[in-house]
Amino acid sequence: MPPTKEATHQKWQRAFEDAVDSDQWGQKEEAVEEYDHLRLILETVHRLNKLALSTLEVDSLKMMCTGLQLRVQALSSSGKSGISFDDMQRIKPWFANMLSSTDPFPVFIPSAPTQSSQGLKHELSLREKYQKVYDVPSEVSEALLHNVANVSLADGGEPAGDPNGSKGILLPPVNKPLQRGAKRISFKMEKWGFKDEIAKGLQDAYVTISLVDGKGNIIGRPQDTPTTNNLAGNHVLFNCEVHVQQDIASIPRTSALFFEFKRWKPNKEMVASKAYCFIDWDQLNSLQPGKCALEVYKSPADFSRKTKPSLLSVKPLYLHLIASTQVA
Repeated sequence: MPPTKEATHQKWQRAFEDAVDSDQWGQKEEAVEEYDHLRLILETVHRLNKLALSTLEVDSLKMMCTGLQLRVQALSSSGKSGISFDDMQRIKPWFANMLSSTDPFPVFIPSAPTQSSQGLKHELSLREKYQKVYDVPSEVSEALLHNVANVSLADGGEPAGDPNGSKGILLPPVNKPLQRGAKRISFKMEKWGFKDEIAKGLQDAYVTISLVDGKGNIIGRPQDTPTTNNLAGNHVLFNCEVHVQQDIASIPRTSALFFEFKRWKPNKEMVASKAYCFIDWDQLNSLQPGKCALEVYKSPADFSRKTKPSLLSVKPLYLHLIASTQVA
């Protein structure tokens, strides 16, 4: 029998109290690890929402995740940024009553934490460490590398999704008018090619789309497609729209748009990255409307692009897209 929402919340509460105790005793390393551990659980829960949380409860979890990350930031920077231990003490009673109270988050959040290359490496080490935690299986291993809890939807839009499965987080088209000469790009993601034997074994596949700068830092909010199990020959079918939220001129010229193919591995009970593609700024700037195909490389994705990527297979494999542009 699956655990109830209340029972799961009690486990979160105990984990939070243990982390605060470590924090109080000056055990920084232990506190950071425990805060991070809990954050990964909560981020995964509010992303997948397998506990049927209300909108208010999901919003509360997002605020809690941001608070945990800011406390880790403070402990890692000797208090130069983030929030204080006293703030964590104020959060304790709020978190204990989160499911039964409509009280606002008790601590002012100065700003959302940003993800650097070093931060991403830290997240990768965490997701490998926590294969199974509490009542959430190792979806935590993928656990929101991009911290979706900390970035607002563009223009107040709602995420697009698949009503029959995992909804994904696809942002709507940007409604703001373009400046003269500016250009925005959208893609219809059609299909992703693999070897026949690999394609047939893929389960609950989705793609994460991230815009990154030349140092590997994520710009804006990454997007996830809905999950799919649809195949046509050796291709995984997606058939969904991806709207780049920034106009090309506003994106640093060292940037690139990454597409990471991820899928559920039932034998290991985890989400894992299988392959990736990317388009650099020059290609985005010169892109014309119509079909395009991107080479497929072996994971993990190197956002900094310091090393030459390796093709996934000697057999030509591509991510097939249809580009559309909006020009002022």
